Amino acid sequence: MNLIFCRMRCLFLVLWGGVYSIAHAQVNILTVKESAPQIYTVVKGDTLWSIAQFYLDSPWLWPELWRLNPAVDNPHRIYPGDTLLLQWVDGQPTLIIKPTKKLTPKMRLQNKEALSSVRGSAIQSYWSSNRLLDNKRLLQVAKILGNRHGHQYSTRQNTLYISGQHTQIKWGVYRPVAVYGRDKTKEKVTALRLIAKAELIESGHEFSGLMLTSQRQEVTLDDVALPLVEPELTPSMFTFPFSPAPKGLSAQVLGNMTGTALSAADSIVVLNKGTLDELHQGNVLELREAAIRGFSLGTSFDKPLAQLTKKVVLPPISVGELVVIRSYRHFSLAIIVRSIKPITAGVFVVSPLNKRLSLHES
Repeated sequence: MNLIFCRMRCLFLVLWGGVYSIAHAQVNILTVKESAPQIYTVVKGDTLWSIAQFYLDSPWLWPELWRLNPAVDNPHRIYPGDTLLLQWVDGQPTLIIKPTKKLTPKMRLQNKEALSSVRGSAIQSYWSSNRLLDNKRLLQVAKILGNRHGHQYSTRQNTLYISGQHTQIKWGVYRPVAVYGRDKTKEKVTALRLIAKAELIESGHEFSGLMLTSQRQEVTLDDVALPLVEPELTPSMFTFPFSPAPKGLSAQVLGNMTGTALSAADSIVVLNKGTLDELHQGNVLELREAAIRGFSLGTSFDKPLAQLTKKVVLPPISVGELVVIRSYRHFSLAIIVRSIKPITAGVFVVSPLNKRLSLHES
C-alpha cells in the first residue's frame, strides 16, 4: 500500500512540475507587435529605444529581444547601416544583425557613431550645459561679486569678480534654476544652467577676476562660478542597456533641469530616488497620473443623487515612460522617452513590473 502511495505521489509531483514549467514558460514568452518589420535597416537618428518601439509594446523588454548577440563585438552597440533580422529561436523572437557576404558580424566596420540608447542630443545637452549640485556643496562654490564698472549685469566687456583666491584657468558661470528636495531625508539639490564661460585673469586674496569668453545670458549677482571641466563624452554615457526599475520601486518627478513648469519627450527630469533606493542608469520607469477620486452610483436608480455618497479611487493612468541616465545617492536624472501629455512636478513614476501602487508609496 505504501509503495503504491509513494509511486502515485511521485507521479503527481512529476506532472505538477511539468504543468508549472509550461505555465512559467508561457508567462515569459516574449511577443512582438504584428506590425514589427521582419527586416529593418538602421538609419542615422534612430535610437535603441525607438527601434525597440517598432517591435515591442514594452520597449524596456529590449534586452530579451536583442539577447546581447554574443557573436558581435560590443553587443549593445548598433550602427547606422546595420540590417536587423527578426528570427524565432526555440519559439522565442530574437533580433540579430543580418550577416553579410563581405563581413562577419564580428568584423563590422565601426567608422560611424553607435546608436544612443535614447536621444543623444538631449543627454549631451545635459552633460555640457547643466549641473545638479548638492546644496551643501553649493554653499562652498565661488559667488559672483560684481564687475569692474559696477553694473548690475556683466558682459564680455567687463572684468567679472568672484569670491575667493583661485588658480583654475577655465570657469563656467551657472544660474540656479530650481531647488529640489526629499522630504524624508531633508537632502536638497539645485539645478544649474551654464550661461557663460570665462578665463582667470587675476587672483587676489579675497577675490579673483575673470574675463568672459562666451556667454548665453548676462551674468548677475545671483549666479555662481565653478571650475569648467569639459566632460569626456564616453560611449557609456549614451549607450547602455535597459532594465525595469526594481519591482515595488516608486518615485516622484520633482521638476526638470531647466526650471520650467512643464516637461515633455526628451526633457531631463529630476526624481526623488537614487542609488540608495537601487535606482541606476538604464532603469525604465512608467509615468503615471495621480488616481482620481470619484463617487459610486450604488445599485439603485430610484434616488441617484442620494447614492453619490460612497467615495471610490479610480486607478492611475499611464502617461509615458522615462529612462534613468544618471543616479546620485538621493536623486536621479531621467529622460522622458514618451509622454501623451505635459508632465508636471508631482507626477509619480513606478517600475513597469508594478501592477498598481498608491501615490502614498512613493
